[in-house]
Amino acid sequence: MLWFILKRESTIETENLAASSYEAQAFEGLFLSEIDLTGKEFSDCSFKNCHFLGCRLSAASFRDCRFHNCTLANIAVDNCGFQSASFIGCKLVGIIFSPLKKALLSWEFIKCRIELCNFNGLKIKETKFLDCVIKSTDFINIDLSSADFSGSDLQGSRFHGANLGKARFSTAFNYVIDPTCNQVKQARFSAPEALALLVPFGIKLDS
Repeated sequence: MLWFILKRESTIETENLAASSYEAQAFEGLFLSEIDLTGKEFSDCSFKNCHFLGCRLSAASFRDCRFHNCTLANIAVDNCGFQSASFIGCKLVGIIFSPLKKALLSWEFIKCRIELCNFNGLKIKETKFLDCVIKSTDFINIDLSSADFSGSDLQGSRFHGANLGKARFSTAFNYVIDPTCNQVKQARFSAPEALALLVPFGIKLDS
């Protein structure tokens, strides 16, 4: 289990989120540890400097929600929906996203740190991962066509069986993508980082 030492801006008891749905509400400084939010619905809500540690978000719904400088670690998201959700400056660690509700899935990540996460099997075409640090994260059997990884550090992340057609890796770096195991037609890369595409072939380039 991965945990963080965090300053608690406020401590929220379970009963404070007793309602089944919230609309157009701003949450700031929430510190939620192992709280069960199963089935909760959040619409047009914002979360700022909030921490979700080991929480259960099963069958919860976040529609048109914005997360700013939040930490989400080791949360359970089976059958959870993120529809038109934005994560800005957030930390997402140790999350298995595969069981998400795929029919309600559209999001973007900007200047986030995504580590030890699993996006396997998802269809998240056109998703933006802009200027993110994405470490040791799996993208296996996934549809990332037209996704945008511009400016992101992908150190230790794995792509296998991924549809990366028309995806943008311009200014992305530290990625290793095997063109024989992933679809890369019309994907965009920048030199010299694009030389990493030759690594699986054992090709050596002379300077």
